[in-house]
Amino acid sequence: RYDCLIIPSLSTKLILDGMAPGTTEPQYVGGIGNNGMLNLKHFVMEGGTLVCIDESSNLPIDCFNIPVRNVLYGLPAKAFSCLGSCLRVKVDPQHPVGYGIPEWTSAYFDGNQAFEVQKSDSAKIAENGDNLVLNLSVVASYASTDLVQSGKIRQGEELISGKPAIVEVKYGKGRIVLFGFEVNRNAQTFGTFRFLFN
Repeated sequence: RYDCLIIPSLSTKLILDGMAPGTTEPQYVGGIGNNGMLNLKHFVMEGGTLVCIDESSNLPIDCFNIPVRNVLYGLPAKAFSCLGSCLRVKVDPQHPVGYGIPEWTSAYFDGNQAFEVQKSDSAKIAENGDNLVLNLSVVASYASTDLVQSGKIRQGEELISGKPAIVEVKYGKGRIVLFGFEVNRNAQTFGTFRFLFN
């Protein structure tokens, strides 16, 4: 019934465990659990598209064994701090997720994510006895120079400079798209909506 699932910016723990009893209405208690995570993995392997925005990108990184690392994961503010700034992003307009977007665009960054591709741009991983071939492409990267267009990176600019901001991973018959920044931030970021629509 579905060919694409979009997960908004939530932590892996909140996606898996959800809200505790007594903190919200009973029908909203709990998360997807390990069974739900395995179902997500199966959904992608069978040809579905999983789109993860900002913090939810850590779910497939943590649980799907993909060759991507979040370079900002768990860092304290004294190591990296960038809140409410516009950053310059280099886009691959030939990639389907980047179609129609200029080669250089602006992204709203508010304590979001930056990625690192592990070892090579492809990997073969044993998944339940089968060989799962992963192909990875970088759709957009944070600029290596003149990164900040508006606002300020208070600490750790070198940690994200030139790093991937949007990554697509072919996973089985399907794909995972990781958006490091909130492409739909408060329905105000008109310049980056198209990434999500694509």
